[in-house]
Amino acid sequence: MKILKVVLLSLLGLTLALLAAVFVFIKTFDGSRYKPQIIGAIKSVIDRDVDFARAGLDISWGLDISFKISDLAVSENRTFGGGDFLHIKDISVSLDIPAFIFKKQLLVSAVNIMGPRLTIIRNKDGAVNAATLVKQPPQNAGTDTGADTPAVGAALPLPLSVSALNIYDGTIVYLDKSFQPPLSVSVDGLEFKASGVSLGGPFPFTVKAGVLSSRKNLRLQGKAAFDPSRGEVCISDTEGRTDLSELDMQRVAALLPADLRAFLPAGLKGKADITLSRMTAGAKGLSALQMELGLNDGEAGIKDLVLPLENISASVSVTESDIKLKSFSTAAGGGRITASGGLNDYAAGRVFNVNASISGVKLQKFLAQDKMPLKTEGDVTGKIILDGKGFSPDETLSGLSGEADIVVQQPALKDINILRAALDKITVLPFLTDRVVAAMPDKYRERFNSKDTMLKKIELPVKISDGKATAENTLVAGEDFILAGKTEAGMDGSFSLEGQLEISEELSALMTKAVKELEYFFNKDKQIIIPLKLSGKAGSAKVEIDSGYIADRLLSGGIGTQLIGAVGKTLDRDDVSSGADGEKSGSVTDLVNSVIDSLLHKK
Repeated sequence: MKILKVVLLSLLGLTLALLAAVFVFIKTFDGSRYKPQIIGAIKSVIDRDVDFARAGLDISWGLDISFKISDLAVSENRTFGGGDFLHIKDISVSLDIPAFIFKKQLLVSAVNIMGPRLTIIRNKDGAVNAATLVKQPPQNAGTDTGADTPAVGAALPLPLSVSALNIYDGTIVYLDKSFQPPLSVSVDGLEFKASGVSLGGPFPFTVKAGVLSSRKNLRLQGKAAFDPSRGEVCISDTEGRTDLSELDMQRVAALLPADLRAFLPAGLKGKADITLSRMTAGAKGLSALQMELGLNDGEAGIKDLVLPLENISASVSVTESDIKLKSFSTAAGGGRITASGGLNDYAAGRVFNVNASISGVKLQKFLAQDKMPLKTEGDVTGKIILDGKGFSPDETLSGLSGEADIVVQQPALKDINILRAALDKITVLPFLTDRVVAAMPDKYRERFNSKDTMLKKIELPVKISDGKATAENTLVAGEDFILAGKTEAGMDGSFSLEGQLEISEELSALMTKAVKELEYFFNKDKQIIIPLKLSGKAGSAKVEIDSGYIADRLLSGGIGTQLIGAVGKTLDRDDVSSGADGEKSGSVTDLVNSVIDSLLHKK
């Protein structure tokens, strides 16, 4: 019995000594001594230069042995530039030793990754740096020459599972050089937690991160699975939400070309729901994506709008190649705007289409008047169809096409009186405007003296081509006139309406009663016709008349004969009016034409 006790004590002492030796070995292990072997093992799998600052071992009371590496750096492929593809501040892998010894399982208790920074680059030719990360097996991988090269997805000798995978304070930077200027998006403060990770099936995970925000505005929860044979990860059954009010609009603006930043909302509100049914990605990039985005009760403050867009609802479907705007609706200017559309081949072709409807939007409550070429009031209804390509302003505008059918009910043009401005331009008839207004009944006198033009409706059937909007059959209808013609508008806010001002028969009769010479501008229906051009840019507009037309009408009427005769008598040429002396008559006519023309152009 005494001998058995001694043996047991000896075994216990030996075990303790062995454990102590193992403990001391682990605590004093210097991974730097094995740095070449560690780097070699990593480089046997990936096609990158690898380095790290420190490596060591640790052990817990549960006999989990942890392998730790600090400042692990994986270099970038030279094709994509310099710097690091991946840098990890600290990584720790804990192995469950009892499970390895007694169950023959590679059970990793935990993988903890601190401060990783991953940079994904897409070149102009569409190549992605991640696609060159893993070494590809040689073409003769089945021969002895390639027998020592590890194949992606090769079977492990023992079942592998990870109880917990945790990533803290991560950063993912996406740089797309196919855009000009290059598009750069970062995901900051990444927190990723997964449990029961294995190569045999899906496992649950949660994600929190800041996307274009200093706060963690994105939250996701779903399932993920690895496919070692293809080197891919598949995410499924994932749902999440992001708060649009937490977006940093300065970061969003940095993604856009300078010419488009003016259209960016000053702020957004609302919570967007995310449903990610499936996403498959690997070294070759994104191969499958099925995602739905939904927004309700959103709000957007746009710089040039009087009031923010409110009650925004939207439904968007995203695949690996296309984005489809299934529905969009918002309250705007007392009315509503709805739209649908899509962006096809957003990674390369970038072909888009938009189909929008406007109902009951009040211009004065929608667009900032100082940004408009004409200060306009009225209720807008209409439809807009647009097709285009590209994201840059030049590319988009040059290829933009479509049509719009816009009607403005009960409109008013502020700070411009079209009728009065047209009469003011006919300077060849002295004091024309004052003489007409003085003879008008009260209701017409008020209309002539108003600083604004009250209208019944405006019709704009617009065609858009090569970045230019044209309305061949523009109609501006007032109480006493119709202005019909062609409108052209540029994307810089400029516009030009060139047409014919047709004054009603009743008002024409009153005007000619006051100034008989206005009969020279009658059409067959005894309506005064004045060719007119209304043009301008933001904040200013002007009215011009066709001076050549006015001169021709005056010269072909009585005023021409009267003036020629009067000039002839002054020059003591009694045969002028009869035209007996053709040369002299012509010279007097030319003189009269010159006088009329100068009067018409007098400001």
